Amino acid sequence: MIKETSSISNIKYIVIDSRLGKNPYDKKVLLRILDSSIAESCLKVFLNYINEPELADDLLDNLLDAPISYTNVNIENKKNGIDFEKVLKLVSEFEKHPISSVSDKIFLGKKILYLTHRSSKWIRWFKESKECPGFWLLTTGNFCPHNCKYCFLNLTLRTRSIPTININLSSFRTEMKKFASLHPESILLNCGESNDPLAFEPITKTFSFIARTVTSYPKKSLLVVTKSCNVYEIPDDLGSVIFSWSINPEVIQRKFELDSATTEQRLEAAKYVSEVLEYKIRFRIDPIICPDLFSYLSNGSEVNYESFSYELEPYYKLIDKIRKLENLNGITLGTFRAYSSLFNFIPDFKELKSSMEQDVGHLKLPKSFRNWVFSNIEDYINETTLECPIGYCKDTIWKNENYCNCLGEKK
Repeated sequence: MIKETSSISNIKYIVIDSRLGKNPYDKKVLLRILDSSIAESCLKVFLNYINEPELADDLLDNLLDAPISYTNVNIENKKNGIDFEKVLKLVSEFEKHPISSVSDKIFLGKKILYLTHRSSKWIRWFKESKECPGFWLLTTGNFCPHNCKYCFLNLTLRTRSIPTININLSSFRTEMKKFASLHPESILLNCGESNDPLAFEPITKTFSFIARTVTSYPKKSLLVVTKSCNVYEIPDDLGSVIFSWSINPEVIQRKFELDSATTEQRLEAAKYVSEVLEYKIRFRIDPIICPDLFSYLSNGSEVNYESFSYELEPYYKLIDKIRKLENLNGITLGTFRAYSSLFNFIPDFKELKSSMEQDVGHLKLPKSFRNWVFSNIEDYINETTLECPIGYCKDTIWKNENYCNCLGEKK
């Protein structure tokens, strides 16, 4: 059994939203989290919203006997209750690391875990487009402790670059009840679009509550998309839950997916979940990265793709390992894509921008590259008699109308 520590080992500060003191159940969850051995090693920062100071005072009273250090900070209560700039400035002072760029904010943000009170809806419809059929999104938090060199969150959450976990579970329970009443049809809720829902599970231990709340309603299922291996304390009675690993071969993971579970750790976790806990599993091999070929594309040279076939070999070996796992429910393939401005925040891919083409709002790699990659990997999957559906993520050329990682297989 391989346990993961890399994703949370960098956390030095836990920031606590004092609004979590409003509800007795949420306060109980918070106090349990702060009592964990991992949390005890971090400096606690209480956000004392100036128009509700009694909430922070009450929380502090509950923690007088706890062996923790804390700093009480007065922060103006904005509409959404989170002032990331002030939190980052505070940690910048503690770390003696000045903030002069977005990269500095991201670096400092990954040292922080923000336990927050979610004010907006937990569940919303992710709108469909020409490249995506749309899906129901469940947001358990935002941003991520992993350090993937291609991550789109470096752009979309650049002004909110602190990993947050929503702790006001009482409001989720209420919202889920209303949602199930309004939507009696079969629905798969996707958890993991804007964060990794299992990354902080050793600290928060809130996943089982969320999963059971979803699956307690008829025809409601939960999809968990993760790069983590924090699954060894998950019970086997959560109901209709599917675990989906975002994964790359080890040679790619070591270079581009830092501070995350290794490829072998993810595969081992998937084996445990599928064979011991008997949940269905999926894999999302996305983005498929060919470093040597990318360098060649960046130079603007005409490409003979077959001369780079060796860069697909690690993917074939990964598929061989996936093939041995039980309860495999689907594989999704995807290639690197980005909004134009993302390249300002992912220097490892900056030179690749000139070789990409506009397609439905994203810059995508040339059609010839995508055809070569998808056709070769699909052929290999079919040759190995891997009996599961294959999907393609956010691609307008390659589509499987009958399967998508976020929706599953059409009946």
